Amino acid sequence: MKKIWISIIGVVVVIGLIFLGFTQLNKSTASSSSSKKTITIGTTGTSFPTSYKKGNKLVGFDVDLINKAAKDLGYKTKWVTGEYDGLLEDLDQSKVDTVANDVAITPEREQKYTFSTPYNIEETAIAVNKNSSFKTIHDLDGKTVSTGAALITLII
Repeated sequence: MKKIWISIIGVVVVIGLIFLGFTQLNKSTASSSSSKKTITIGTTGTSFPTSYKKGNKLVGFDVDLINKAAKDLGYKTKWVTGEYDGLLEDLDQSKVDTVANDVAITPEREQKYTFSTPYNIEETAIAVNKNSSFKTIHDLDGKTVSTGAALITLII
């Protein structure tokens, strides 16, 4: 029950931070063809369950959260998908207004970007077949493994 409340509080905080980010957007994001302003969001579209494609539609927690916050604040959303390595570059070049994706907060990135409070922490676990000879983390020494870990935040 405590985790549910922490999650709810986290979502409320994120929505508040998104609101602050939207209110500080440059007027250049205003759409010339409509009275509604548009915010352009960068994501990979491959980060299940936060931002991924189901058929041709972009779905996931990040997508739902930003779409709802934008709608409540009178913004239209324009999603741009691309390779992870290019998301921050797109932000630097003003191709997107924000990034909604698994982005780790590093000291270098904190110097350059404003991050929301993390609202999801992805923990990494190691899984092997039950009949595997690997029983401890040290059994994997010298082996190749694939993993990823990040705090999920928004860059505002």
